[in-house]
Amino acid sequence: MDLLRSFWKKKLFSFFLGFLAFTAAFISVHFFSIAHPYLLADNRHYTFYLWRKIIKAHWSMKYLLVPLYVYSWFSIIHRLGKYQRKIWILIYILATAAVLVPAPLIEFRYYTIPFFFLMLHSHVDSYLSLLLLGILYTVLNVFTMCMFLYRPFHWDHEPGVQRFIW
Repeated sequence: MDLLRSFWKKKLFSFFLGFLAFTAAFISVHFFSIAHPYLLADNRHYTFYLWRKIIKAHWSMKYLLVPLYVYSWFSIIHRLGKYQRKIWILIYILATAAVLVPAPLIEFRYYTIPFFFLMLHSHVDSYLSLLLLGILYTVLNVFTMCMFLYRPFHWDHEPGVQRFIW
């Protein structure tokens, strides 16, 4: 909500910045949404289903996700802007982009270091926020362990039991 208020205060600049961000996001999604062969071939990973069931469910789906991407960008920048200098935010964005952009696979582990830096440098000091984050991590990890332990499957071309993993 705080993000929306700050956008409303600077209407013209916010409109230009939003237009620029949406344009960059649409161009990026259109030209650089590349599916790595391993992403498409291995159904033991969350990212396989994320790509197949959500992003590639319909040709327009990747474009419909652009507002979520742009909102995420602005939320991160706004959150960091409360506690960090602009040069620090710029270096954070460039370093994160240097790690994520050339990676052809969508792997959650690639996002862990940038996420930890975001959490550490945005001064999340609300006990409720930390509790919700802890609960989210716990639920996600319990779900993953249950999938691994109780949902094995078999491949015709691979001997043995296959298990669902990150």
